[in-house]
Parts: sequence; structure tokens; C-alpha cells
Amino acid sequence: MERATYITILNFFEAWSETHPLSPPAQVLWFRLLGVFNRAFWPPEVTIDRRRMQALCALGEKAYIKAAAELSDSGLVTCEAGERAGAWRFSMDYDLFKDKRQLARENSILGKKETGSPSFDVEAFTRRACETTPKI
Repeated sequence: MERATYITILNFFEAWSETHPLSPPAQVLWFRLLGVFNRAFWPPEVTIDRRRMQALCALGEKAYIKAAAELSDSGLVTCEAGERAGAWRFSMDYDLFKDKRQLARENSILGKKETGSPSFDVEAFTRRACETTPKI
């Protein structure tokens, strides 16, 4: 199965965040996690030490915990807290970020019906962005 690409995920987040505001600390954590998943070659989940992630995000403990809870509540990632300063597990459902045609193609191969997933139509978004961008 083809996975969503880094650019597809960035485009999804850019459009999604217009109607689903996240606090600045949650946004920083999201982009740092995206980098961690990318460097790990997009596994379904990563485990990372809380203090290391806090340092990457320049967040204190309370702000980090609040940001992780906010991201988890948003549905962008699933977060499982480790012990006080232990490793935290983050998982990502890449299907959320796929465009609708890609999902339909994969579902037809697997014989699945479309599930009404909240996935993002990248092509429609790009078309709208190009139409509304002023020409220089």
C-alpha cells in the first residue's frame, strides 16, 4: 500500500488547521513529531523519551504534557504517556492524510467500501489555492 507523502501530510495539516486551531506548543510538537516519524521512515508508531522531545520543542514539562494531550484529542496522533520522565509512544494513522482518490484506489484493490474517512482532498485544495493566489 502506498503511504501518504510528507508533502501530502503538510498540505493536509495546513488546511486542517484552518478549521481546527491548535495552540502554538501543540503545533511545535506536531512538526517535531512529523520530523521524528520522517527520520524513522514512517513507522506506525515511535517511542521517544519525554525529556528529549521536550528539549526538541523547547517546552517545559506541563506545556509538553498539555500539548501532547491536545494533539491526541485532535486525532492527528495517538499518545501514550510513559512513566514520569520515561518514553512516550506516539502513533499515526497515515490513512487520515491520504487524498480521497488514493484511498478509493486502495479500497477497490482490497475490495473495501469507502468508509467516509475524514481524509483530505489534496488536489482540490491545491486547485483552490492556485485559483486564489494573486498572480505576480
